[in-house]
Amino acid sequence: MRPVLLLPGTLVPASVFDAVVPLLERTGNFRPVPVEWMREVPEPTLVRVADHVAALTGEGPPAILVGHSTGAAIAAMAAVLHPARVGALVLVDGGPNMASHASIGPMLEGLRGASSDADWRRYAELNVSSGDAAQREAWIREMVGFSREVGAGPALSVLESQASEDFLRRPPLEGLPVELLHGERDPKRRPVDSRAWTQLFPAACFKLLPGVGHTPPLEAPAEVAAAVERADARCRG
Repeated sequence: MRPVLLLPGTLVPASVFDAVVPLLERTGNFRPVPVEWMREVPEPTLVRVADHVAALTGEGPPAILVGHSTGAAIAAMAAVLHPARVGALVLVDGGPNMASHASIGPMLEGLRGASSDADWRRYAELNVSSGDAAQREAWIREMVGFSREVGAGPALSVLESQASEDFLRRPPLEGLPVELLHGERDPKRRPVDSRAWTQLFPAACFKLLPGVGHTPPLEAPAEVAAAVERADARCRG
């Protein structure tokens, strides 16, 4: 079975993929591996987490990496640094740089002073802008608890690393199968941000998700699972 490593965004627990995992397992083709990188990698940067992810791919077939938000940048970095271990990517609501990120400056400033659940909640509320109200509130509470546990330090470390990286300055990776997903109602990133990945990954295919916000693994898990299946089919030729 092909490993599928599931990489959440900053201050987002890997449980964001809980509804995606059984959809992948049901096919019998995949071994989904949620990666809690904020707990597992000290002082995380894109490179450190990408190295950690590559080590998790094992000795089997090259993995499909599914990255959401910052996780998309981590997945891209793993493909750049460890191409032999990466068979395909699914990049969700991310972008190759932070140039047009709607909230990166205020976000970093807010994280530097974050100390209360109210601070964590302000960050969490940007992550789910659509869907069932009860589900949204439950997820915000889960994010607040996770943020309180891991703290601001790892978040600042990885976001500052991400803000300093521009993948568009790197040579393109020709031929790598890449599926791009983007929620139409994402308040943090625009669809054009996701489309910009095609400059690094010329073989990328883009799909806009109507009515979905910043977190498709939570809001539209079937779309994420379907993108993994498309990526796998492209790997197989």
